[in-house]
Amino acid sequence: MMFPEITGASPVSSQSLYQNETKSGHNGPAFGGFVSQNRGLRAIAIFEGAKGLFILLVGFELLHLLGTDVQESSSQIVHHLGLDHGALAGVFRRLLDNINDSSVLMMAGVALLYALLRLIEAVGLWFAKAWAEWLAILSGSLYVPIEMYKLIQHPTWIRIAITLGNLALVYYLIRVRGGRRSNLSPPQPF
Repeated sequence: MMFPEITGASPVSSQSLYQNETKSGHNGPAFGGFVSQNRGLRAIAIFEGAKGLFILLVGFELLHLLGTDVQESSSQIVHHLGLDHGALAGVFRRLLDNINDSSVLMMAGVALLYALLRLIEAVGLWFAKAWAEWLAILSGSLYVPIEMYKLIQHPTWIRIAITLGNLALVYYLIRVRGGRRSNLSPPQPF
């Protein structure tokens, strides 16, 4: 019982909430949500939101480079991270040679737009909006061919984990969308 003397409501057990059948014929909580789907969507929303916040910070850090000696600042960052030796050193040096304020501004703008997209997607997934689920399916699916190509070219455990994680995420979202579509009752005539 849920404290009827305090709330003044009739006693309701938590088990009866999950045994309630709604009008559409699916079993779920009496308040109409799918608890496990919402938990999954919210976990994905937190992940997408974290990615968005990280990219947002990267974008703002790029904006801080405007008006400075970009090559020197970037060179110091590369040295600090220990990336100035080995195979990546030449790649970073070539990238640093071509960096100027306009390219930094463009990279910051792209980062900020990408972050905004991820944050909007995260909010939509948090509230289980269909458009956000479709956006997540689309954006996750776009990376699969690139990840597969990289995995074939140079397989590593990290790439395997990223590819499998992305495939699992896309599969889960497709199942959520398909499950929602199959739980809809046919339209009733007036």
